[in-house]
Amino acid sequence: MILAGLALLIMSLWLYFDTQEYVQAVRDMDQYMKGIYIFMVVGSIMVVVGFLGCCGALRESQFLLTAFFILLLVIFVAQVTGAVYAYYNGEELDKVIRGSMNNLVVKEYTGKDDDVRTKLMDTLQSDLHCCGARSPQDWSGSIFNGKDRPELGAISGTLGALGIYNVPRSCCRDSSSLDCESARKFGPQTLVQSQDAIYQDGCTQRLIEFLLGHMPVTLGVGITVLVIEILGMIFSMILCCAIRKIDDFKA
Repeated sequence: MILAGLALLIMSLWLYFDTQEYVQAVRDMDQYMKGIYIFMVVGSIMVVVGFLGCCGALRESQFLLTAFFILLLVIFVAQVTGAVYAYYNGEELDKVIRGSMNNLVVKEYTGKDDDVRTKLMDTLQSDLHCCGARSPQDWSGSIFNGKDRPELGAISGTLGALGIYNVPRSCCRDSSSLDCESARKFGPQTLVQSQDAIYQDGCTQRLIEFLLGHMPVTLGVGITVLVIEILGMIFSMILCCAIRKIDDFKA
């Protein structure tokens, strides 16, 4: 049981550090992060509960074994409840990611080097090999290209009407190449030519796929932990009954 708790704790830490940078792109990912925090807490509690069970078995204490069983049952029910909740709220998470990514591209990306949201989007596009929320065309209506920026006057409106816009350098397959600068300037005549140098997939789907890619490991560890918990409850009750019979026999 102690090992199962450690496994759950290690998995939660892995999820936290491996996905934290990308999850920051989505402002309303509290539910996702809360799930990871719950895994951390449950893993820590399981280590303590496992230690309690070991002490109960070594000391042949019915009280400690009963407490071990009850705590393990509570953890088991909580985990199953959490899994069911996560399953039925998967679509909500999908909506949150799509809405936040679109907002990040259209309203928050400024292109300034000292802007946190800009750096975050650049990291997403470079690491996940994507561009825009759904496609590179998302950048045409963004503040990065002058939308809702009065200081640019009529220039941005004219360029937008002509279908001329830029995408960030992080959209380039090779941002250090000479082709990047020209390829990221989209227009009616350059749209086809830019496809080879610019990532064509949107970051929303890539981010969802990245997060879902962690599911097999999460499910594997989760199922293993649940099985260990069931076995722990069974053996604790068997041992508790055996100790009671021994005590009755001695009496």
